[in-house]
Amino acid sequence: MATNVINKYSYDRNSVKAGILHFGVGNFHRAHLEYMTSHLLEDPTQRSWGICGAMILPSDERLYKALKEQNGEYTLTVCGRDGKNEVYRLGALVELYWGIEQKEAILDKIADPDIRIITLTITEGGYNISRQTGEFMLDNAQVAHDLANPANPLTAFGYVAEGLRRRKASGAGPITILSCDNLQHNGNTARRAFMSFVEAQDQELAAWMEKNVTFPNSMVDRITPATRPEDIERLNKENGTNDKAPVYCEDFIQWVVEDNFAAGRPAWETVGAQMTDDVTAFENMKLSLLNASHTLLSYPSFLYGYRKVDAAMHDERIAKFLDRYAAGVDKPSASFHEDLAKTREVLGNYTTYDMLGGMLLVEGEIVGFSLGEIVGDTLFTHIEKADRDYQGCYQMLVAQFAQQFAQDGVHFINREDDAGDPGLRKSKLSYHPVALLEKYTVTVDEPCKFCDLAD
Repeated sequence: MATNVINKYSYDRNSVKAGILHFGVGNFHRAHLEYMTSHLLEDPTQRSWGICGAMILPSDERLYKALKEQNGEYTLTVCGRDGKNEVYRLGALVELYWGIEQKEAILDKIADPDIRIITLTITEGGYNISRQTGEFMLDNAQVAHDLANPANPLTAFGYVAEGLRRRKASGAGPITILSCDNLQHNGNTARRAFMSFVEAQDQELAAWMEKNVTFPNSMVDRITPATRPEDIERLNKENGTNDKAPVYCEDFIQWVVEDNFAAGRPAWETVGAQMTDDVTAFENMKLSLLNASHTLLSYPSFLYGYRKVDAAMHDERIAKFLDRYAAGVDKPSASFHEDLAKTREVLGNYTTYDMLGGMLLVEGEIVGFSLGEIVGDTLFTHIEKADRDYQGCYQMLVAQFAQQFAQDGVHFINREDDAGDPGLRKSKLSYHPVALLEKYTVTVDEPCKFCDLAD
């Protein structure tokens, strides 16, 4: 029996025109940008800012077909405090294309004068920036393909370049490329990536982009877990729906956007976004307070036996531990203590966040441990080795996560490959991590008997 009431949008979707083209129609995008934009479309003056989705990966097929069958609509469950959830039916996604079958439609859409903003959630690794040099990697196989085959792109860079080439030729005017990925100075990163690609492919287009394309920075925040089959079943039961593409997320949301748009923008500030001349101060606050607090409490919380952040924050030892960290912050900002109070409130209500992980024990001794979090459609893991004498710990713990989450549609990203060092991954694979599973036992130990962290 359904226990939640669905808040439905009231605007006529037939009156909405797409003004935004989005690459990467994943869970985070649908809980963040589409959530805000759907609320914005309730304003009759803002109905030229609907969203056209561009899904360009073969692995997008399942979600594409689910959303297409539902005409771009889906439900978002916002997990509130004390188990009080709010459910929304969102309708901002008014057009949707899959590049595997509709490449030309996406390219033509970029050239359409109605499209004035291209938004991105392609993940940090999707920008193809070398961690070693900070430069765009032109030797990436798909990038090399797109450089040589402009009319048949595979990557977001190739799609945008060919679409803008058509836009330039038709005189459709300026456009903004807005990254919504969770990385510092994401607009600067997007500019480096896209301009590097275009400069290598088409100097005339690069010169046009310098005058006609802006890349604002933005800061985003909203925890949105991957939606597993059991989540779909649960959400549909709770909401009384038959949604093949539901999303759920925390109730905290933040979006700070540099107000640097080449062809106008939606009035996102009316639905909760913060427009600013510089996002740096907001990014620093998030890194030094929210992210730092999150990381700080994860380790003792996990080892005390907690698997949910909100549960850990209700342990007075953990809460006092966080306060001790705050007391030691050097030269806090004027709003630091207010921000800390908000951070504690947010962490105390992270009902959507799971702490995942385990310990690697050899003859009763801990030789390594792993912690992970699911953010959007990506699982991020942090792995620590406690004893250098044991070889293969990292590979063993990676294999543990891989086996837990191995399923159709999962793509594993190796950070060394992203960093431009594929030989390192080959070296790691030589340890045969799956074989190590037969040798060692991975388990979650009993909560460690730490000294009282509040002392």
